[in-house]
Amino acid sequence: MLVWLNTSKDPVNRTNQTCENFWKRFAKYYNTNKDFVSDHIENSFMHRWLIILVVVNKFCSCYNEILCRNQSGRTIQDKIML
Repeated sequence: MLVWLNTSKDPVNRTNQTCENFWKRFAKYYNTNKDFVSDHIENSFMHRWLIILVVVNKFCSCYNEILCRNQSGRTIQDKIML
């Protein structure tokens, strides 16, 4: 998570970076600051992120559907258990 924040919150580049440049910087920071043996390339990080993004989007969609049910007298736990 620290790698993501460090790369995406860079005050110089911010959102003025291409996708390729972002993932190159991400991989460079990760590979420089890790404490174990592993050399991942930019594509492996991007691919992993896309997998995570699909699952998170699916979860958010389900969660929003539950919240939009507007069932009176139910707590959030009750709504999730239905």
